[in-house]
Amino acid sequence: MSSPVEVTCPAGTVIGRESGGISYFHSIEYAHFPAPFDDAEMAPKGLLIDATSPDRNLIALSIIAPHRGKDLPVVVHIHGGRFENGDHEDEASPGEELARNGVILVRIGYRKKLQGLVPFPDDQPNHFRAVDDVALGLEWVQQNIESFGGDPTNVTLTGQSAGAAIVLWLMRRDHYRGAFRRALAMSPAFPSQPFRQRKSALRIPTTRTWLNKAKPKRLERAYSRLRRRYPTDMALGPQPLDPTEMAEVDLVISSHEKEFQQPFIGTRLTNKIILRWVDDVVARAPGNVWQIIFTGDSQHSDELLSLFSGPLTPWLADYAKGKTNLSPETALALPQAMERK
Repeated sequence: MSSPVEVTCPAGTVIGRESGGISYFHSIEYAHFPAPFDDAEMAPKGLLIDATSPDRNLIALSIIAPHRGKDLPVVVHIHGGRFENGDHEDEASPGEELARNGVILVRIGYRKKLQGLVPFPDDQPNHFRAVDDVALGLEWVQQNIESFGGDPTNVTLTGQSAGAAIVLWLMRRDHYRGAFRRALAMSPAFPSQPFRQRKSALRIPTTRTWLNKAKPKRLERAYSRLRRRYPTDMALGPQPLDPTEMAEVDLVISSHEKEFQQPFIGTRLTNKIILRWVDDVVARAPGNVWQIIFTGDSQHSDELLSLFSGPLTPWLADYAKGKTNLSPETALALPQAMERK
């Protein structure tokens, strides 16, 4: 049985559900979008927010927290999905076990495909709306998470695949604003070319004005054309990543020895969309970097459920609490090799 739970914070009064000592808050809209291709704005404050049930169609965030916690560490997770799938209710990152280990989980959704990744000439350098959406979500966390029992000065940012690319992009010095203390990037995936070398494949105008007025079906057809052109690559994404431009934030970066051992979710992605970036970050990032390589039969995303709801969860909880003893004796659940830079 579950019962209502109410939290009052700067965003407003948020109504969730509590069950078994864990509080759940679904689909909180942290942002306002003036138009589909415009930059996001912070959502209005002082609202009554019904967060009792999920709505995967929203760009929103979800919170899973120990009931009546105080000054707890916070993990903010960014889902993967090739910048075209996934949402803030990501089933691969459940938060109950983290809550039982005294950690709050926040999952932030963001705009995908063309809405999130097409850059415009009047954008700031290295600006992508998908990344900016997450940055705004992190700002919402800074303003509100204390009311949910969290410590806004102790936030760990995690992400997998496309989400890990966002994590690394937010670590750039021109993006980093101190909203998280440490990071975990699992199998970060970036396209091999920037958008300017690919936009002709869309065969539509790529101005903000035109795209904001375009019909969704036409945009979907254009994206499908682009996607078919690059079946073994990410069609869109932040690019290029220069690790020397990253802030000195503690980072754990992981990958699989064989990311894609077989066709992955109907795609023919290649290992190089991940491994070349991992190697570059390990070699050139200026801060403390720990590397995990999963070996054996593990492949892309296999670590997620173990990390969020299995044998790896105590390790993630310890990392969120600032315990950076990442030796092999931490008994990670999947076969792995580990080294510290």
